[in-house]
Formats: sequence, C-alpha cells, structure tokens
Amino acid sequence: MKNKDIVVFRTVFSSKIFLLSTTCLVWWLSTMSLQAQQVDFVQHVAWSDILQRAQTEQKIIFVDVYTDWCGPCKMMDRDVFTDAKLAGYFNDSFISYKINAEKEGVDFARQYGAKAFPNLYFIDTDGSVLVNQIGALSTQELLDQAMDLKSYWDNRDFLDQIDIHHADRYSLTEIEDILVRAKGFPFENKVAFAKRYLMESSPISDETLELTMDQMALFDKETLHHIAPMIGGFLPSLVINDRIGRKKIKWRNDMKTLMDRRMQASIKSGSFLDFEEAVGIHSMLGDIYEKDIDRFYLKYYRRNDLHHYATQAEYMVTKYLLAAPIEKVRQEDRRRRGVLLEVEAQQEANVLGVTGATDQLIAQSQTPYLDSIDQVYNISENIANQLFDISSDFFAFYEEELYWRKAEKWAKAACEYYPYDIKYFDNYQTILYSLGEEDKANAIDTYYKNLPWYDEMQVRRQQAQSDFLGQF
Repeated sequence: MKNKDIVVFRTVFSSKIFLLSTTCLVWWLSTMSLQAQQVDFVQHVAWSDILQRAQTEQKIIFVDVYTDWCGPCKMMDRDVFTDAKLAGYFNDSFISYKINAEKEGVDFARQYGAKAFPNLYFIDTDGSVLVNQIGALSTQELLDQAMDLKSYWDNRDFLDQIDIHHADRYSLTEIEDILVRAKGFPFENKVAFAKRYLMESSPISDETLELTMDQMALFDKETLHHIAPMIGGFLPSLVINDRIGRKKIKWRNDMKTLMDRRMQASIKSGSFLDFEEAVGIHSMLGDIYEKDIDRFYLKYYRRNDLHHYATQAEYMVTKYLLAAPIEKVRQEDRRRRGVLLEVEAQQEANVLGVTGATDQLIAQSQTPYLDSIDQVYNISENIANQLFDISSDFFAFYEEELYWRKAEKWAKAACEYYPYDIKYFDNYQTILYSLGEEDKANAIDTYYKNLPWYDEMQVRRQQAQSDFLGQF
C-alpha cells in the first residue's frame, strides 16, 4: 500500500472512530438525562431496610403500591413519575419505594391495608402513615401534596412548641407563621387558629383562604357564611391554569357538598335555622336555581311542617309544573327525541368515517326549557312524576276534602302529561273512589284499557310488583 493510501485510510478510520465515540457520548448523556427526569424508586429491597435508611437519613418515605394489571398505575409511571420537576423534588426530599402488592409486596399491602391501586403512602421514619392516597393523582396534585407535607415535616419541631389550645394568645402574624409551617397538614385544634386568622384578617386574600381552607369541614356556621361569597360566583375557565383558582373550585365544590349534607341533617333533625343557614350559603356559592331552592324547602316542610308543605307544594305545582301547556311539553319532547335520534345517527356515521355536525346537534338539544335536571326528552314524564308524588302526599297526609280535590286535579294532570304509565291512572282512580265518584273511577278502567299501549303498561306493572316483592 502506498503512503498516500495509508494516510487516507487512517483519516477515514479516525473519522469513523470519532463519529462512533460522539454517538456513544450523546447516547450516554441522553440516557443520564432521561434517568434524571424520573423518580428514582428503590425496588426489590426489604421494607425493614427502607425504614432503617429513612431513620438514618431522616427522610419521609414515599411508597407507590402497584399491580401489573393496574391501568392508572401505568399512567402514573408514564406521565407523572417522569415529570422533571416532580422527579427532582422527590429525589431530593424523599426515599421513594415501589412495590408490587401481588408479588414481593404482599406483606406490606396486608400490613398497611392496600386493597385498591395505585395506593400511595407518605410514611414517617417510625413506619406510621402520614398521608395515604388511594387512586391516581396528576403531576400537580401529587407535587402539591408532597410540598405541603414536606413543609410540615421540616417545621414539626417548631409546631410541637405551639400552645394548640390557646389560639387567642397569638398575634395574627404569629398565627400566619404557624399556618404556613403547618400548611396542608392538620394538628389538634388547628381549626381555632384558622378561624381566628380568617375572621380577623382584612382584606382576605387568596393566600389567606389557602392557609385556612383545609379546615373548612370543621368551620362553624358563622365562618362558613363569612367565606362563602369569596369562593362562589366566578367562572372556573378564567382561573383553570392558576393553582389558587383550581383550589378555589375544589373548595367551592367541597363546601357545596358540605352544605348538601348539612341540609339533609337539618331536614332530619327539624332544625329550621340550620336548614336556612345551609340553603343561604349554598345560594351564595352559585350554580343553583330558584327552583332548586324551592325543592329544598318542599323537602324540609314535607318532613317537619305539613301546614307549610301544602302551601309550598301548591305554589310549586302552579309555578313550575302546570305552567307549561301539555302540547308544548309534548312538542318539546318530540323535538328533543328527534335531535337525539339525529345525534345517534350522526355518531354512527362518524364511526364509519363520515364527518358531520354532531356537536351542533348536541348543542341544539340543550334547550333551557323548564330546567336543566330534566331528562333529555322526557320532560312530560318528569312533570307527571312530580304531580304524582304531590297528589299522593295530599291524599295521604290530609283528611279534608279540599286537599283531596286538589290531589284529584293533579293526579288527572299526571295522566294527561304522561299516559304511558299505569301507576298514574291507579293513583287517579284511587282518589276518585275515595271522593265517592265511582262512575268516573270506573270510566278510568275503560279508558286506559283501550289505549294502544295498555298491554305494555300491564307488563310494566307486573314487573314493578315483582321487583317490589323481590326486596323482601
């Protein structure tokens, strides 16, 4: 081989070696980068060894209990534990431990009661559970929970020195410091600190609310009434990407659930003051219609005050039920049924690859006729059911003929609005017999036996009787 050829060969060979080395380096760096962007879980290590390590390093243990068949577990592996921000925080702050509940983690799952998956634990160095979350969390939800817990952990020695039974001894600045250090984590009598800070702070900022709202379920009526206007009546779409905004939405929904429970409890106890307080706060939170409020009162009166129940029921029948002409209701039912059939046909066409106006058709079906809780196209059945319930109550609760006459009128209307269910005719017929109007009552038999759907109604009645007897 000539010298010139040797030089060329060496140059080409060296270039290939350099290119290969560069490629390996890039691959190694990308691999290291990928590893740095996921939670560094310890696996296939005894739980006792993990506890020993936590005691040595004085770190909280984060445990992800999973199974091979768990879809949400795989989602968190793919989308949550690979988030760079979350991974960096967890790798610095916690000992992360992943364990399969059906393999090496059987004993752990039995000891800590993990029966649904994923089951996420934050565990103290002594093995006690600090926080347990059943089910998948988003990246932000898990990160928020972890940061709140870490804040408490880092300040636990300070919080141990707090005189938890005397919130009145601390200034608002001191209380704020306490709440910041214990953010997201409860301690005994924390509600007293939260209430004082919330009620005496002026103005109340979003940050103030955030420091106190984890105690919302324990607030008294005065405090709830004070904060309700601050988290109600705003558009979630305006704050959907804001952490405080997302929390406000959650707080509002939590408070509405709390008020629903309080209303149910006050209906059972008969406490009208508690009931009105709960209804008032519920109204402040928005997304509630006048008709819903009237229904709340109807439920309360039905159980606790039959005199006011009669007045409220007649008011609702007149204002909401009989105010809609039968033909208009049936026309709207037909329109909604037609739109629904069109939507179903369009959806089927879309499956076959035909584009269409499905969204437009669905939007057209959302007519604000009557109210939003009615079924898609059975408005008439909804009205008939309510008339049936109220007429039955008037017949059962009162002995005066005046009330029975009203019950007769509403029972008849139920049959006219929805003549496809035999129970409405049975109810109407029973009331007529009790009023001594046997001719009218007997005529009901002749009338509905001639209806085209009579045989189907009989089958439904027998099925309903069978279902009822099957409960005993």
